[in-house]
Amino acid sequence: MAAREKAQNVNISNVSTPKANTPKANTPSSASSASTPINKLAQVFTSTSSDITADIAEELAYTASPGDIICLVGPLGAGKTVFAQGFARGLGYTGRVTSPTFTIMQIYEGGRLPIYHFDLYRLEGGVEDLEGIGYEDYFYAGGVCLIEWPQMAKDAMPKTAKWVEIQADFDKDLEFRRIVIS
Repeated sequence: MAAREKAQNVNISNVSTPKANTPKANTPSSASSASTPINKLAQVFTSTSSDITADIAEELAYTASPGDIICLVGPLGAGKTVFAQGFARGLGYTGRVTSPTFTIMQIYEGGRLPIYHFDLYRLEGGVEDLEGIGYEDYFYAGGVCLIEWPQMAKDAMPKTAKWVEIQADFDKDLEFRRIVIS
């Protein structure tokens, strides 16, 4: 309950949420190498700091349900792990959250729901490598899966997965992020 109260006091005045029917002309074309068209039901946020990115994730975590799978897409350094840290905070997890780049998967317990945090960046065999660690046991274990670099095993991602694309243009602004949640 304290986490919920904290969220109500979070100042995210630098965050904008355009209406779902915002014209594509307002979409920066060079924001990310993985840029995708905006789904009409997508939520779009802008962030000017890692703190704001984490706050956006924290707010999303309040709506998380058992079995949610959230795919985090963006270039190296875009803030996928920062997003995961904010999300864990929103679920009430108070421990340290790091990118499981070398371990592939990390479990965080102690919050409202367990978090199964995957980083598939080093996955060379795609879905086959993911099957080797028993990913389905975690996908359907009643927690929330946060998956960095899901495109490395895209065929394993359920159609019900939520996609969070963190777009960055490091040549223009090192801090600015456009976050599209669909």
